[in-house]
Parts: sequence; C-alpha cells; structure tokens
Amino acid sequence: MSEPIHILLVEDDLAWEKYFREAVAQSLDNTFRFSFAGDLKTAMEKLADDKSIQLVMLDLMLPDSEALNTLQVMSEKTKYLPIIVLST
Repeated sequence: MSEPIHILLVEDDLAWEKYFREAVAQSLDNTFRFSFAGDLKTAMEKLADDKSIQLVMLDLMLPDSEALNTLQVMSEKTKYLPIIVLST
C-alpha cells in the first residue's frame, strides 16, 4: 500500500477543520493525511518543517492575511506544491 497524500489545510474556520478530521477518520483506505494551520504564519512554519506535505488547501481570508496576498505569499514559498483555493 502506498503512503497517504499529505495535505495541509490552511483554514481558520474550526468547522472546516472538524469536517476534514471526521472525513479522514472515516476513510477506510487511508488515502489522505491532513495537517492543519489556522493562519498563514503557522502554515508557512509547517511547510518549512515538514517536507512530506504534497498539497495545500488554502482559505484566502485568514486572520493574518487577506485575499490575493494570501495566495501570493503561499505560492512564492511553495513554488512546486499544488494549491487548491477554498472560498466560501
């Protein structure tokens, strides 16, 4: 069996974090593994410390960054990681 895809969810809404935690817990094949960050600063620290992260799911409106600035900062630091933008 292959290793799960490691996804960093960058989202300050705890309801979304809870949803993804529950989804992972219910997953039978362990396809995904999630890490979580509630702000851009924490996300950047996690990306620097954990090279196993393969994908970022990014909320654009965070406590320490807004809109396209969030995406710009993240994409400059993670040039080779795919980023999925979350917007509600």
